[in-house]
Amino acid sequence: MKAELIESSFDFSIRLIELIKYLDNEGREFPLSQRLLNCGNGVGVNLRMAEISGTKSRPSATENSLACAVECGYLLKLMAKTGYLSELQSMPLRDTCNQLVDLIIEAKKQ
Repeated sequence: MKAELIESSFDFSIRLIELIKYLDNEGREFPLSQRLLNCGNGVGVNLRMAEISGTKSRPSATENSLACAVECGYLLKLMAKTGYLSELQSMPLRDTCNQLVDLIIEAKKQ
């Protein structure tokens, strides 16, 4: 597992935590906020599991991280379309999420 991917997923988790704190402070947290946080952290947790586990469990952990990343992208888009975030606020996170998806897909090929 590439260190860049692990580090990127960790940074993404931090940004999501900051987003949830921001929404909470603004009184704009919504029911799926915790799901977004869980999925965002799930990307990194599953990648880390794939990194430290043997080759037997690597494919399933990598698949799980991909599923979490795709769900994060969906939730971020949903937040923008329903007014919990503006498009301007959501785009940097969505771009990062899309990059993570691409990196995970690339890692799966190896």
